[in-house]
Amino acid sequence: MPVLMANHAGITGGWQSAGRSALWADSGERVAEIEGAGEGLLIASRDGSDWAARTLTISL
Repeated sequence: MPVLMANHAGITGGWQSAGRSALWADSGERVAEIEGAGEGLLIASRDGSDWAARTLTISL
């Protein structure tokens, strides 16, 4: 089963969170991830068994 993990990317309770939201295919292969603890958007699509993904950095 594909897994999407979305993680908080900012400071919370005085601590910097890990960020690094990511998507894994049902095979266990990591398809894409947001690098570092910054804010971003992970966009993924699936065509049959093939995944395509991209990440966008967001500055708020």
